[in-house]
Amino acid sequence: MYHTVHTWPCANSSFLAFFFPSFLCSCCSSCKSQRSIIALRKMDEMSRCQVPTLIIAGATDNLLRANVADSCNMPDCVLHVSSISGHETALQDPIGVSTAIHHFMSGRTLSLKKYRERVNRVAVERGHGPVPSSKL
Repeated sequence: MYHTVHTWPCANSSFLAFFFPSFLCSCCSSCKSQRSIIALRKMDEMSRCQVPTLIIAGATDNLLRANVADSCNMPDCVLHVSSISGHETALQDPIGVSTAIHHFMSGRTLSLKKYRERVNRVAVERGHGPVPSSKL
């Protein structure tokens, strides 16, 4: 059996697999794994999540774009990107991971939801109306 030749140089990357699943072949295990990951995506459930969430990602990880997309879909999410790590962030940057977790658990991080709430609270305190979310 011949393997399908990918026309895109990074057709197996998570970014293309997430946004363009048609670029995945049907014969190799790597593409089959990517299709399984895509099938598990729970965008609707993620957008309804009301629990504060911390996502830790590595800057050189192929899944970074998917992590950014996930964090944008969750209303109360903080994304920490380690600049010195890849996919194995906890092994490659243990101090950065532990610091991110500590700051998140102690309330020192700011999600988009908390940022909007803080901006609107200050605007109302200063006599202005709430700021539309499109302006933030």
